[in-house]
Amino acid sequence: SVYLLGVQGAPSNSLIVWKLSGKRFFQVLSMPQFNPVSIAATTTTGPYIAVATRHLVGNIHPETIDIYRFKEELPELQLEQRLPTISPKKVLFAELPSGESVLYVASDNPASPLEV
Repeated sequence: SVYLLGVQGAPSNSLIVWKLSGKRFFQVLSMPQFNPVSIAATTTTGPYIAVATRHLVGNIHPETIDIYRFKEELPELQLEQRLPTISPKKVLFAELPSGESVLYVASDNPASPLEV
């Protein structure tokens, strides 16, 4: 199956998953997120989605990278891991020569502009 991912900022603040059916995409999942700024997906070691969220003024939600496993048969996202971070702006999965996936996180944090 072919899927399309997207994030919507304020006011909806959500992760959206669409599935291709015929010549059109249909929304199959919408999941609330706290100020999502970037998403990435991989199927190297399974269908995983990473979502970077940033802090909003007056909000107590921490900045995180949330990694979900996509369960196509349901469809649903199962949280696998939540990684604390500072000022994330971009997430990207890459495949290593060994066949493993690695997640890169670019940030506006001058002390740590790139995390692996």
